[in-house]
Amino acid sequence: MNPEKETYTYTARDAAQPDQVATFTLYEETRPKMMTQAQPAALKLASRLTGPVHLRDMQVRLIGNRLEVILWQRVAGLRLFPLFLDMGLVDNAEAAQAFVQEVEDRQKTSPHPGRFLGALDYWAGWLAWGLILKWIGKFLQYWLVGRRKKDRSQAED
Repeated sequence: MNPEKETYTYTARDAAQPDQVATFTLYEETRPKMMTQAQPAALKLASRLTGPVHLRDMQVRLIGNRLEVILWQRVAGLRLFPLFLDMGLVDNAEAAQAFVQEVEDRQKTSPHPGRFLGALDYWAGWLAWGLILKWIGKFLQYWLVGRRKKDRSQAED
């Protein structure tokens, strides 16, 4: 581990409303996480809801000068819901781009935080698979019962 890269802090400031600020700190523990200390109230609430977030559970985009952050909340090791933070137009797009690049670079070397990959990393994925399996079970039950009735009626003839 490069000691110079252990902690990285970026403060996003809304260009139109400079009093709206969010500070993102990337730090490494046993598992790399991202922690937010955020202002105003909506972002402070987001920080309380999520607490530290694993690097691989966040998406950061800079579109023009607009910074967007998506943080996934995990429950029992699976992604439950995303928290969307739109920082608006930031006052320092170069620093924002450097932050996006730093997150992407660290994500490349960060281990996957979940137990499963793909759709099974989400609670909604398990729900969908459960519904599909239930539908298949109902179909097979209907088909087998229909065959038995048909076999019985043929045996009676």
